Amino acid sequence: MAIATMTTPLPISLFPFLLLIPAICFTICHANSNLLFIQSEREALLKFKHHLIHPSNRLSSWVEGHVHQLNLAPTLSEPHDFAPYFEWEAYELSKLGGKINPSLLELKQLSSLDLSNNNFSSIHIPKFFGQLSSLEEFDVSENQLNGQIPLSMGELSSLKLFFVSNNQLNGQIPLSIGQLSSLEKFVASENQLNGQIPLSIGQLSSLEEFDVSENQLNGQIPLSIGELSSLKLFDVSKNQLNGQIPLSIGQLSSLEVFDVSENQLTGTFPLSFGRLESLETLDCGYNLLEGVVSETHFSNLTRLTTLAASWPKVSLVAKIPKEIVLFGNLQCRNFRCRAHLVFEPSHSI
Repeated sequence: MAIATMTTPLPISLFPFLLLIPAICFTICHANSNLLFIQSEREALLKFKHHLIHPSNRLSSWVEGHVHQLNLAPTLSEPHDFAPYFEWEAYELSKLGGKINPSLLELKQLSSLDLSNNNFSSIHIPKFFGQLSSLEEFDVSENQLNGQIPLSMGELSSLKLFFVSNNQLNGQIPLSIGQLSSLEKFVASENQLNGQIPLSIGQLSSLEEFDVSENQLNGQIPLSIGELSSLKLFDVSKNQLNGQIPLSIGQLSSLEVFDVSENQLTGTFPLSFGRLESLETLDCGYNLLEGVVSETHFSNLTRLTTLAASWPKVSLVAKIPKEIVLFGNLQCRNFRCRAHLVFEPSHSI
């Protein structure tokens, strides 16, 4: 077992094993030299390791100190489709499986937990994760996890990143999400989530990315979305949302990507879109929108680079300003409207 001689906090690898080194970082908690593991955390890791399946034996050793980051994502990149068998075998063997032991709760200073791209199939996200009070980053994406997002996750007041995409999670997005006052990114795409987007989302003043695409969500986009002053990306595509796009969308001055495609949205295209001066990508295609899209919708969208739509009941009666075409490199796709999309200057430049 290695002995630390440094007297200042130092991130080091926890489980080195040739090329399968997981990026696990520690911080030494005392100023004394030659420290061994904090005993309680050493025992916690032993318990945690005991319940894991690691065919490559990459969890073979560790060193001393408080655990600050625990990164157990595979260190091998996924091979390309035509890679030889031994590359795929090595990649699969680098994945962890088994059970997630609550001994992690002994890691009192754990701020980052990354278990993504492993093989924790057919188990739920443990409720005890909500007791990891120092946690700031949480990533269990691409694991075939099922069950619901635990209500207890709302107790993680320091959480900034929440990634659970590409699993088999079901149930509703918990109301407790509104308690995550520090949350910056919520990514739960490619699951089987249902129910409505909770109104409590409007309490997330630090939220920059909200991606719940490719689920089974229904109901309306909440009016409270207009309270998300830091929001840059909003992607709810490929769900079953209905109702109208809320007028409050125009309050999102930082919004860069707005994708509500492949839902069942109705009503007209809000004029408030014209206030989204930071908008770069707009995709409202394959919905049930109707009415008229006028010059007012686009006159201030000088950063718009992608506009995608399929609106069989929408008429485009105005010209899109030349500034958008010349300086924004605007690309249009999937258009199926009553009128042709015409790019001409709305005034001379």
